[in-house]
Amino acid sequence: MRAESVETRANRIRLLHIEDDSGIADVLRIALTGEGYEVVKAPSGTSGLDMVYQVLPHVVLLDINMPIMSGFNVLEALRAHSALRERPIICVTAMTSRDDVERAFELGCYGYVFKPVNLHILTALIQYYTEGGSEEVKMSALLGEQAFARAALAVDSGVDDLLKLETIRVLQRAAQGADAGMLAEVLSSTTDRVRIASDELVEAGMFAKGPTGRYALNEDPAVAEKIEKITLVARNEDTKVAFVNLAYLGILQD
Repeated sequence: MRAESVETRANRIRLLHIEDDSGIADVLRIALTGEGYEVVKAPSGTSGLDMVYQVLPHVVLLDINMPIMSGFNVLEALRAHSALRERPIICVTAMTSRDDVERAFELGCYGYVFKPVNLHILTALIQYYTEGGSEEVKMSALLGEQAFARAALAVDSGVDDLLKLETIRVLQRAAQGADAGMLAEVLSSTTDRVRIASDELVEAGMFAKGPTGRYALNEDPAVAEKIEKITLVARNEDTKVAFVNLAYLGILQD
C-alpha cells in the first residue's frame, strides 16, 4: 500500500472493533493503525453497543462468537436503530459455515472476513466503504486485490452463493451425478433450496440435468476448465473469503 495513501487516511477513518479476545484485538489494532486508521476497541457486544454512539465510527468491525451478546445480536440491535442502520459493519470472525455467513448478511452486515485475518482483504473492504470516488473507481480498487480478482470468476459464472459453490464440489465427487434430494442430504440443506440452486447452475451452463432429474457437471472442456478454477477458489481461505463478499454483497451485478 502506498505511503501517501496511509498518511492521508491517518486520523480520518475511525474504526470500532468489537472483539472479546484482547490478544486478537491488539494485533488487529496495531496492524490497522499501521495502515493509517484510528482504531477504538470494545471488549464485548454490550460495551460495543454503548461505544458506537460515543465513537460514531465510520466502520464497525464485529466478532460473532462472543458471550452474553453475540455478534448476531449486535447486528440486530444496530440495524434496528435508524441513525446507525447504514453504518458499514464488517464481521471479523472464525465462524465460517454457510449458515453463519448467510445469517450475517441477512442481518445486514457489509462484509465478512475469516480469522486469521488477511489484512489486504480487510483493508480493501474498509476502503470500498470509506474512500471517495465513483463506484467504478472503487470497484477497480477492490478487484485489484488478487483474491478478489480470482473470486470474481466464480461470481461472474453464476456461482453467487456458498450453496452453489458447495454443490459443485459435491458433484465433482459424484461419478453418476445426483438428484436434489441426494445433494441436500450431503449439504445439510433443504431439497427445494438445492433444486433451485442447481437449476440456476443449469441455466448458467455449469450443470447438466438428465431426464431422471439427476444433476452432473457440464463436461464441455471449456466449462470443465472454468469449474476447476472456481473450485480452487473454495480451497483457498483468502479467495473463499473474497468470494463470500463478492457473492453476498452483489457488487458485481448490474
